[in-house]
Amino acid sequence: MSFRSALSAKRFILFTAALLAISFDAMTASAEVSGNGPVTCRPGSSCTAPIPIIAAPDGWVQGRLNYGITALVRNGERFGETKVFMMAQARPKPAERSLADDMAMEQKGATIGEPGTRIIHLPKLQRADGKEPFHLFLSETPQSIRLHAETIDTDRLGNAYFVYIWLLADTPEEFNATLPHYEAILRTY
Repeated sequence: MSFRSALSAKRFILFTAALLAISFDAMTASAEVSGNGPVTCRPGSSCTAPIPIIAAPDGWVQGRLNYGITALVRNGERFGETKVFMMAQARPKPAERSLADDMAMEQKGATIGEPGTRIIHLPKLQRADGKEPFHLFLSETPQSIRLHAETIDTDRLGNAYFVYIWLLADTPEEFNATLPHYEAILRTY
């Protein structure tokens, strides 16, 4: 399916994403950043990085990429060969950087090297216990669709982190099929 012929499917994606945002007013599970755990920084070397604790939905498996990124792919698929995957990462929050500043940097990063990227802001998703809500945006290119959720969380010692949870798909069909699994991750974070 060409990008142009997928426009109506993408409109459905936007509608679905908006409904997703509305349906999150009762998140109940607790969230956590594990603090610094050992991760691979470059092939052959290791360092420590904060790791957000997320649960893999049924039918998905979890693995670690460089820099503490948690990747989720469907059972039987490999990260570099799939048309859809989800990722999560936590990065230390500098005291002087606001969530709005970090979101602006993320949106700018989503457009670098991708002419014609369209950024669509979505409503915030409330989290349990009055924690910072998820702030969402969707980025679309002719090659992919990415739904980006960002919040601020702390580890058990009270250190603040930006937490990112992404859904990345090559096609509108893969995006729509994966959206319920992404929703499950956000609900349990």
